[in-house]
Parts: sequence; structure tokens; C-alpha cells
Amino acid sequence: MVDRMEARYRFLIIGVLLVATLGLSVQYAATEFRSYPDTDEIIADQSQYAGEVVFVFAEVESVDEQRGEFVVQIRDETVVGVSFAGVVPKPEKRVESHEITVQEPTQSLASSLERGAEIQAYGTLTESSTVLTAERVVVDYHNSRDWLYVLGTSLIGAGFAIAQFFRYWRPNWRRFRFERRGDS
Repeated sequence: MVDRMEARYRFLIIGVLLVATLGLSVQYAATEFRSYPDTDEIIADQSQYAGEVVFVFAEVESVDEQRGEFVVQIRDETVVGVSFAGVVPKPEKRVESHEITVQEPTQSLASSLERGAEIQAYGTLTESSTVLTAERVVVDYHNSRDWLYVLGTSLIGAGFAIAQFFRYWRPNWRRFRFERRGDS
């Protein structure tokens, strides 16, 4: 009798997981993905994308707080090296870049940015792809202190997780596995 109950519950759990998975798949399939021009496409033909909506990842080069805008540089790095042996002693590295002035509608973000900050900007390119009128700007890292904060909190979190794990489990080196504490 108990085995039948366990089998029913297992069947029920598997059914719920399948329905949830299918539901997520339907939602994913219904999502509209818009393809934006890549940075290499924008760099190659800047005038073609004037008036286009773009989504760029860039590094801040300079900030003008009075005007509420900042200059970013998008880069396209290409490593060229072909060899029949598969190893190229000195591959050629081509770096092409293009500067874009980002104008933010709220003009509040420019005061908190520093040179070298990493951003994501979504908006419309104008003036031969040299000005981006941003609808949204997301700052990944304002400066190097942000990198240290993220790294530090990650290390502290990992330390707590490891301590919590070894609070309930102990290694058994003879059997090469972990055992619950208190089990003998």
C-alpha cells in the first residue's frame, strides 16, 4: 500500500515538473526577440544605422556633467591568424572602435559615472551614428570599487556557504565521500 502511494506521489511530482517545463517553454517561444546591429556592424558602416534602435555594451571614455551626457567607445576586436598546423606564432589583432555620445533623458546618471565604467545603453542612433539618444542606460560597474565590492561579497558568501555545509557534513577520507555529522 505504501509503495502505491509513493508511486502516485512520484507520478504527480513528475507531472507537475513536466507541466512547469512546458509552460516555461511556451513563454520563451512567445517572447519577441529583436535583433540589434552588432558593434562590428555599426563600426563598419556608421551612416547606415542612423535612426536605428540599438543595444550597445560600451566603456565610458569621458563624462560631461553639465550637459548630462557621456562619451562611450564601442570596440570590435578581431584576431586573425590562419595556419594549417592550427598554431599561429603571432596572430594579427585588429581593433576598430567608434565613439558615441550618449544623451540620457534624465541626465542624472552622468554625475555618478567615471571614466572606465561599463554600461549597457538602449536607444536610437542619430547624426551618422555618433549620438545615441538613450531610453535606458544600465551601469554594470561605476568604477573599480564596484569590482572589489562584487568580488568581496562573493568571497564572503562562498565562505558562509562552505561553513554551513561543513556544519552538517564531514569528509570521510577512507571512503572518499561526505557523511552526515552525528551518523556513525
